[in-house]
Amino acid sequence: MNPQSEPALPGTEQIRVDTFGNRSDLDVGGQGLRSLPELFAAQVARTPDNRSVVFGEQSWSYREIDEMSSRLAHF
Repeated sequence: MNPQSEPALPGTEQIRVDTFGNRSDLDVGGQGLRSLPELFAAQVARTPDNRSVVFGEQSWSYREIDEMSSRLAHF
């Protein structure tokens, strides 16, 4: 059994995962699948000062979230 030639999930289960995971939303401009970090970076570039996260009375822009995640990644 070659793990690379065998599907990880049966066909119906893969369809379910694709639907749940919004795979179609990741296929941007016919470029194929893009990762969430790539999509987030593109959003930061497009609208850095727009609100990204709201929690109660606090909110953070895409730029702020990007900066915080970069600091955490380099901690």
